[in-house]
Amino acid sequence: MTSRTASCRTPPSDVKSFWYSIRMTAVRLGSIVLEGSSDRVETPGEHYRRPSEIRHPNREAALIPAAFRPCDRCAVSTAIEVMKDYIAAARSGDLSAVGRFYADDIVGRVPGRSGYAGELRGRDAVIGYIKHARGLSQEAEVELDVVDILASEERVTLIVREVFHLATGDMEIRRANVYRVQGGRITEISIYEANQYEVDELLAGERAAA
Repeated sequence: MTSRTASCRTPPSDVKSFWYSIRMTAVRLGSIVLEGSSDRVETPGEHYRRPSEIRHPNREAALIPAAFRPCDRCAVSTAIEVMKDYIAAARSGDLSAVGRFYADDIVGRVPGRSGYAGELRGRDAVIGYIKHARGLSQEAEVELDVVDILASEERVTLIVREVFHLATGDMEIRRANVYRVQGGRITEISIYEANQYEVDELLAGERAAA
């Protein structure tokens, strides 16, 4: 009984040699496969280590799933990045720079009862409306103050304060403009006025003067 137990605990030398040769063969095969791989991550034996100990030329990137890696997602600017550049262009007063942010088939939605109310389709129509609105400021630049920015994945809302310099005095307009950004371009603009009656009166006065 004693000798049988001892033989189970201590395998014969030929059995140990057999398993040792298998283990070394596996290690050698692993070395060959890994050396021939273009995306080699670990060397034989490294899979026994904790993940924090594995050496990798760009370990942080390797731990991030491919769908969420910045390099894979940032080929096109995010909505908020596009809008920050758009605000800078709007403040410069360069309408050609502003127009470059618009998609060819952009849709602008203007509220109210003025002659400009309704849907504006296409880049030229939207820029034309902006030219009309800026023309109300008696050849002076419209003062633009971005009060706040609300953003989601493809929509950005700008809460703005604008001051128009009229012959009768300055007029302050507050509104929320909702922009939809797709593929790095603005595809929709929806305007929500804080005081729609005031804006209608402003636009009606400009048309009458024209």
